[in-house]
Amino acid sequence: MLTPSLPLPRQTFLTLICAAGLMISPQGAAKASQKPAQNTLLEQPAADADGTAWFKWYEQEAKRGGIAALGRLGSYYCLGTVVEKDEARGREMVHEAASKGDASARLAFGLMHRDGTCGVAKDAEAGIPWIRKGAEQGDAANQYFLGLAYQYGTGVAEDARQALHWHEKSAGQGYRPAKNSIAVLLITDDRVPLDDKRAVRLLRENVAQKDLIGQVHLGQMYRQGLLRDGDHILTPKSVVAAYALYSAQQPPHGTPVDVQLARNQREKLELELSPLQQWAGRRLAEKMLQAGDTLEVLDEYIEYERPWSEREPVKAADPGQAAQAVIGEAAKPENAAEALAAIKSKFGGAAQTNGGDRPDDALAGRSVWHIAERQSLPGIKILNYVRDNGWLTAQTPMTYRVEYTYDYVLTQDLPDAVAGLARTIVEEALADSPDTRASDFKEIESSARRWKNGLGDEYDYRLIAMNAHCSSCEDYWFRDWPEDVKPYLEAVFIGSWRAFLKLEFPDSATVGDKVARRAYMHFIKKEKGWDPVW
Repeated sequence: MLTPSLPLPRQTFLTLICAAGLMISPQGAAKASQKPAQNTLLEQPAADADGTAWFKWYEQEAKRGGIAALGRLGSYYCLGTVVEKDEARGREMVHEAASKGDASARLAFGLMHRDGTCGVAKDAEAGIPWIRKGAEQGDAANQYFLGLAYQYGTGVAEDARQALHWHEKSAGQGYRPAKNSIAVLLITDDRVPLDDKRAVRLLRENVAQKDLIGQVHLGQMYRQGLLRDGDHILTPKSVVAAYALYSAQQPPHGTPVDVQLARNQREKLELELSPLQQWAGRRLAEKMLQAGDTLEVLDEYIEYERPWSEREPVKAADPGQAAQAVIGEAAKPENAAEALAAIKSKFGGAAQTNGGDRPDDALAGRSVWHIAERQSLPGIKILNYVRDNGWLTAQTPMTYRVEYTYDYVLTQDLPDAVAGLARTIVEEALADSPDTRASDFKEIESSARRWKNGLGDEYDYRLIAMNAHCSSCEDYWFRDWPEDVKPYLEAVFIGSWRAFLKLEFPDSATVGDKVARRAYMHFIKKEKGWDPVW
């Protein structure tokens, strides 16, 4: 009869069986073995007791014939923790426990052969029988490591189907590292039926249980943005989400091996990101940690970034050319600037020599164009400017109303247009006295604060997504502005952002996106013709 598995301080056991260089960490490999002994009257040390207390307890249990305790005691001698290192003695103890049927000792002895530790010659093939015995006993950790051996061809012929078989058995017992391995196989190995949807579900299950390695793998999926369920993108490409998943380590954080792996992935990604994208990733990670629910924050954020990741960007060297390519040729009147100047100076109250029963396009078109331009913003051009209709007003028979339809078309991605407008506002404010600009900024800040507070968490998600897709925002946020200006940068950005929202451009609008508009002007009939009513 097998002695029930005994607890082992997590760090000690994981150090012994750590799988080197396999992306999939053996996180939790000892958990299946950490059950209180049922055949002992000795009081166990506290779960967080130091290694010395556990060593003494295992030593007493081993003397009383505890097989599992004997294996754990051997690991202390192999590692030289809290006792003088004695690999020969430790190896003998682990081997004896493994020979008598302790599943954890069988795993430890098998991994000694695989990795060449505790004085055992490195021979992965020789270690497989021990791990297989533990797996056939039904031990989840052994099943997982046997699956890894087949997955990577370590000590056995590489066999994806056998790898999946053993990982499934282990995962069926709730063993999280096995779930991570299954997800990797279902995504990357066409020797088994590929299943993106199930892979994402398994990783999300692990993230919900605060499994750091599952979180790192999910981060990889968002970094690549490849996983689909039919036409639905399961993991839209988001380097910000990936960075946050590498960074937001919910307690208890995972093993040191897991933490280092997450840090390595984050540092590699940092090489590809701008400082502003890194800021966005950190801010999202902070929200994950504050909420204590990584998936809830991730899902809410992704819905705001999804429009960027799922659209085909307009590819054109010149934004104006891109707009023309998407929308069509402009119908803008020739010499509009000169015409506007003439309208303002010559016709701003003077009679117009244009006769007939209605204002002609030379007058009406240029007059209404002035309104369209006045309501526009930097980063927008007017296209498809067409006279729609005109009529005498019922209230004033001598007054004629003329309407034009047109499109406001972005010449920049919206985040860049917002940053450009905000930068212009701040630069112009610098020409004022400090007192004047402080008064103006405080007024902007008051309005911005009300809007921001009304949005709640939605504001953070939208701001993060906006800045993650803004090539010029970095110059706005990180420029060396005067100290009295810096506290108001966010308020000015919000004010500029809202100006575009009022024109009905969504956050994710990009070069060439358009919003249909219309404008009109009244003209009054006088003796010498029609006169625009400004």
